[in-house]
Amino acid sequence: MNKKILVSLCLGLGASLAACGNDSPGSDAPATDAKIVYAVPSDPGNLDPQTSSLDLNRELARFGYDYLVNRDAHGAAVSGLASSWVVGEAKSTFKITSGVTCSDGSKFTADTAAKNLKFVIDPKNGSPFASSFPAGTTVSASDTTLTIKTPTAPAFLLVNLADIPMICDSGLKDRDTLAAATAGTGPYVLTASKTGASYTYERRDDYTWGPGGTRTEKGQPKTIEVRIVADETTAANLLVSGDVNLAVISGADGDRLLKISSLIHDNREVLRGLIAFNEADGRVTQDQTVREALSVAVDWSAAREITTGGHGEVPTSLLAVKPKVCPGNTIEGNLPAHDVDRAKKLLDQAGWVARSDGQRTKNGKQLTLDILTPNFAGPGYTDGADFIASQWRNLGIKVTVSAVPNSQLGDRMFKTANFDVTLVGSGERTPNQNSQYFSGSTPPNGTNFASLRNPTYDQAVQGEAVVDPKAECARWDAAEIALFKEYSLIAYANMNVPMLGNGVRFDTLGNFLVPTSLRTVS
Repeated sequence: MNKKILVSLCLGLGASLAACGNDSPGSDAPATDAKIVYAVPSDPGNLDPQTSSLDLNRELARFGYDYLVNRDAHGAAVSGLASSWVVGEAKSTFKITSGVTCSDGSKFTADTAAKNLKFVIDPKNGSPFASSFPAGTTVSASDTTLTIKTPTAPAFLLVNLADIPMICDSGLKDRDTLAAATAGTGPYVLTASKTGASYTYERRDDYTWGPGGTRTEKGQPKTIEVRIVADETTAANLLVSGDVNLAVISGADGDRLLKISSLIHDNREVLRGLIAFNEADGRVTQDQTVREALSVAVDWSAAREITTGGHGEVPTSLLAVKPKVCPGNTIEGNLPAHDVDRAKKLLDQAGWVARSDGQRTKNGKQLTLDILTPNFAGPGYTDGADFIASQWRNLGIKVTVSAVPNSQLGDRMFKTANFDVTLVGSGERTPNQNSQYFSGSTPPNGTNFASLRNPTYDQAVQGEAVVDPKAECARWDAAEIALFKEYSLIAYANMNVPMLGNGVRFDTLGNFLVPTSLRTVS
């Protein structure tokens, strides 16, 4: 007999998520202690939650870990591992929630929180969350109070803290264990893992300190199997058949599934089309004239249609996740206009002259480019990269597209920086979270993956923050624009990507699944 799927979404964290488990009029009763399967497109690799900047890893971290504060659907801070807080211009304090225990039974304390933040802040550790804090930030703990002292005003402090997973003492003492295990206070515990196949999480029934005081309860899945399903069409078919309960599906498969009324869905707005040119020494794209030529050679409207399957919009900034902390528009007037003749002239000016066969060379060397992009999350990235490559080939450039899985993408971006151009997405929440990628140390010692060196942007990173969020956003908006003006980045496509459910209802927030919102229905 076919399952009847309840079409119901929680309204967000502003209301109690425990209410998400209640029956709606005419709905099926929640199942008890059921198992669900969540299909993901690629293996996450190392599961240490404080060392990865990839969205898949950050989403899985939410099963096993908690955060000092959380955000509700309107962007307001609500309790987490901290029950209350006072944010000041130079000093902020957080009262740690009482009774919080780790999955091994040990207590989570203010001292544990301080150790977490000290690790994150230390640039030697290469955490992608380091940019959340200005240089010179110090952290201390006394009894049940965590204190953060900052040399400049922490305009986005609470938003940033809502993204940093807190690890328990056992994991902090032996971080190698975090690669394939959890050591957190979260609602689930990783109990089994098979690299390249699946990761299994089991519910904690003693969990009572979730966002805004939410807790685990019957009706929430007892077991969550995160299953790697590389092909999106396969994942879509498994979702329809009920062999998979949750998946993020885009493109034509997403369109097909959205027409099935029995499936529930929630959209994630993402920056899906972000081009970055590698400006490292020796790279052809270090030359701004070449970058400008490549930028104006592409019809970005057409690239948007192809990358998003016709569902894209022009971004307004490098931030896409809602609610946006900075609502300004830095893209308007800064998206390069399509002009092939100008592109050819710029390449000639840079010394890359077309031979009789049309191929461009300089000092006997052919102009070649490698575009690095994900081979997961649907065909959009690879289709978009292929289109962009075709536009550049029309100029006489030899272009290859390297479409790679999650783990290889992270290695090539943040360890070897082995690419000329990347086509990726972005899911950061604040401008200073983004700054780690566009300023500072380069791989393998930092996350400035494209070796950008923009004085205006660097000044914003190193400059003094201001308390007023509007003024702080204006400061960062100017810095973003400087990156576009030098053709270092091109942000050309936002899109809504649906998460779909069969046999389970759920909520997403800030583009991530909220584990405590999950409810199975029979």
